[in-house]
Amino acid sequence: MTPQVAEARRLLRTYLRDHDSGAVAGARRLGSTARSHRDPQVRAELSRLHTEVEEDRRSLAAVMERLDITPDPVKRLAILAGEQLGRLKPNGFLSQRSPLTDVVELEALSMAVTGKLRLWETLEALGPDATLTDPAELRRLRDRALDHRERLGRLHAASAKALTQA
Repeated sequence: MTPQVAEARRLLRTYLRDHDSGAVAGARRLGSTARSHRDPQVRAELSRLHTEVEEDRRSLAAVMERLDITPDPVKRLAILAGEQLGRLKPNGFLSQRSPLTDVVELEALSMAVTGKLRLWETLEALGPDATLTDPAELRRLRDRALDHRERLGRLHAASAKALTQA
């Protein structure tokens, strides 16, 4: 193996481990938001999204397994701790969920989905030889990330509008 190929594999391992850790935290946040959002219709939509995001996480795990890459337990722990700490932000409400929390959480989820979209685009750009993944599968995952981003955008707009009615 040439030094260039070895370096490319090391970078891909790091990249996929970073995304794996982010996917774990993002799925947890999405699940939490799905359970606690103030609007029952939004909760239902977020629950459907959560199911699909978990499927995407399994797809990422399959790519990593094909490439013989294991998750990084230290990165997972660190990012999960950060995700937990992010829930402790003061929101001006002591005993109930703030309407602003709905908006902020949907913004964070939209950013996470954009990261997931970029992951699938990057793997597409690397090609099937580097990722051992069917290009059609990566296109499907990319298209689903676009759909997730659009759906979260609509939910965010509705939650932002609801701030005026809070």
